[in-house]
Amino acid sequence: MRNFLFLILLSFALVTGCVSSGANDADAPKTAAALGSAAVKPTPAPETPPKAHKATKTSAKTEAEIRAALEVTAHKLTAQAARTVMPHKSSKEVKMEGEEYVAAYIEVDIVNVAMEMRPGTNAGHYVGAIRYQENIYECRGPNKNAALSAPCKQVGKRNITELINFDGKTWQF
Repeated sequence: MRNFLFLILLSFALVTGCVSSGANDADAPKTAAALGSAAVKPTPAPETPPKAHKATKTSAKTEAEIRAALEVTAHKLTAQAARTVMPHKSSKEVKMEGEEYVAAYIEVDIVNVAMEMRPGTNAGHYVGAIRYQENIYECRGPNKNAALSAPCKQVGKRNITELINFDGKTWQF
């Protein structure tokens, strides 16, 4: 299972461009001196006095800030999943099983959300895994209306893992 998750994380990193391109100094253009031509020596640029340094904001975030941003993003993602999951509690899917009707729906557990953050291949880049559960409920009845109004019970659950990427500024999903 861990190998499978690692392969998913690795393929996500490759697809999103987290892995370096592999360019090296051999691709750099050659200078006239390196090519051996008799070029005129360039004159050095005049030195300019250093400018007064302005107080600049550092955009580099600490790992704690990135982890806090992951937590906020994880709760946004699970809230979005809870709003958009189909079939949901107010729009149940009704089908006939044997001689009775079954109304089923899915509910996202937004309380129990687990997050994991791992460093990416480049400095300042991270890969995050957000884990949550979708609970599956069924209501049974002799006809369609009875199934829709019957009390429901949980019959299963599905574990969901979402992979997201931190590009140095924000979490992308």
